[in-house]
Amino acid sequence: MQKASHIITFSLFFLYFSYIQASIIYVKHNATGDNNGTSWTHAYTQLQAAIDAAAYSGDEIWVAAGTYYPTKDKSGVVPADSRKKTFRIYKSIGIYGGFAGSENLLSQRNPATNVTALNGSTGLTSVYQVVYIASLNGATLDGFTISNGKADGSSSYANGGGIYLSNASNVLLQNLLIQDCEAIKGGGIYNENSNSVTVENVRFRRNDAEKGGGMYNDNTSAIVVRSCGFCNNTSEEGGGGMYNKSLSSLMIVNSVFSGNTSEGNGGGVYNHSLSAITVTNSTFYQNESDGNGGGFYIVSSSSCSFYNSIFWDNTDQNGSAAANSQAYANGSTSSKNSYYTLIKGSNGSGGGWASAFTDGGNNLDNDPLFYDANGSDNTSCTDDDNFGLSAGSPALNAGTNSAPGITASDADGEARVQDGTVDLGPFEGLGDAGFPVEWAFIEAQWETGVAGRVAEIQWGTTQEINNDYFVIERAVKGSIGDTWSEVGRTEGAGTTDKATVYTFEDHNIPANADGIVLSYRIRQVDIDGRFSFSKTVELVLWGNDRASFAVYPNPTSSSLTLQAAIEGDQMLETVRILSLTGQAVYETNPSAARWEETIDVSHLPKGLYFAQMVYTYGQKSIRLMVR
Repeated sequence: MQKASHIITFSLFFLYFSYIQASIIYVKHNATGDNNGTSWTHAYTQLQAAIDAAAYSGDEIWVAAGTYYPTKDKSGVVPADSRKKTFRIYKSIGIYGGFAGSENLLSQRNPATNVTALNGSTGLTSVYQVVYIASLNGATLDGFTISNGKADGSSSYANGGGIYLSNASNVLLQNLLIQDCEAIKGGGIYNENSNSVTVENVRFRRNDAEKGGGMYNDNTSAIVVRSCGFCNNTSEEGGGGMYNKSLSSLMIVNSVFSGNTSEGNGGGVYNHSLSAITVTNSTFYQNESDGNGGGFYIVSSSSCSFYNSIFWDNTDQNGSAAANSQAYANGSTSSKNSYYTLIKGSNGSGGGWASAFTDGGNNLDNDPLFYDANGSDNTSCTDDDNFGLSAGSPALNAGTNSAPGITASDADGEARVQDGTVDLGPFEGLGDAGFPVEWAFIEAQWETGVAGRVAEIQWGTTQEINNDYFVIERAVKGSIGDTWSEVGRTEGAGTTDKATVYTFEDHNIPANADGIVLSYRIRQVDIDGRFSFSKTVELVLWGNDRASFAVYPNPTSSSLTLQAAIEGDQMLETVRILSLTGQAVYETNPSAARWEETIDVSHLPKGLYFAQMVYTYGQKSIRLMVR
């Protein structure tokens, strides 16, 4: 589940003692107007053109959903080497994605629904840095998916595949997804010589670097990482999720580090030479390192403190889940304390403490009982992962309300304290409070339509609570970044405890795409804007096999009509209905190329079945629900 609504507004500014009203500049990749940014109709079609046109500090750039590519280099010219292209942000402005392209208020946008992508792919290769932010005071980047940067060059082109941030202050990076970026330092974000940097509600996924797969911070003061997720990022030398060096202060709050790996130290986070680091209400889960500190590693720092946090199932070079594998502190760190924190293998406070960190009191060593850390798709690092707590978790009401950096809301925007005392980890309350549907299945198959190939997507739910609608999303599997786009919507059933089956037909199949694999998934959205994802299904775009199969109504409790048709030199061999155990409860051998029959299924036990058509060159199966 995701829920985030953060509004930054800039209103009145003074320039040379004159009263200046900040402007809104519009960007829409498919706008057909005058291309001057004055409205959605006349929006710029290139983001860099809008940035260059911004005149005053406080100007806002509103960007409609779509994919945008960098056009200039960091000096502001079109480079001969296309890999040097980047989105150059050099003014104190706010840049906001997530618009449909008709809004009048910033609060009307929805970045989760209106995916706005900054893509570094140049076709055969990628740009060094997708976004370049330097030498400014006050800027916001909010509501974008950033992908496919590859900083494998020399000098500055070796750092920050997703975002390169340098010599800046008062920067807010918010509501971003940074994925599939690479670098020598800072695959997702490289941040140097900056101060007062806030990274909030940013997801780092599948980024890679020698140091700091997700993020690298160097010589920076006052950096806050809040309500962020670092998942499946990798590093060769240290800091699979994050690498920090020479920072005056770092605060990590309401964040999750899961499944990050390093061939060196610090699978989750590596810290070196920090004056002060504080981790509050954060979770480190199943991070791995080939060196020390599977979850967290700190060396040569003045102080480090944990509050209200969870370290569980992290492993290091010993393959051990002991306390030192969860969080390792080198002896050169002067102060290292753990308060109100659950650390696996520590034995908890007062029970023979066995951690490299000093027992500050009220620590635990019990299974936190995450609600569903791998989500309904049983795959880590996907959007349905739920690190909320199950009923009976020892981490419920086990923290301190006076922890430094504690926020009024948790990582989901819910009240931080709900039962008198704060819970451990990023999410307050029980983790099952936010799932409005229970998924039964999702599948996809080809049909033959009037205009050619049609992808039929079918999915089912066993119950729904406050379900508003479903969004059908499609991606080309194997393309860099696997960028998802909306291809349609279907209304939900609201609230029901009855099994429901939905069908959607995608008629807009790419032309000349034989051999490409299309991925489909369903994003369910409830009336409060929360959402979850189904599993992903795939279809291969081979040549049309000129065969179709239909089953209706579905679900059914009485009669069922089956239709099968083939063309050309094929033969229709068998139509049958199978139970989940493979037993045939109905079977016939049609003799015609086009066949239809209605049968009675009221005698069948309620549940799921497969209707199957077998023909010369293959077979088609449809999930059937009898209720």
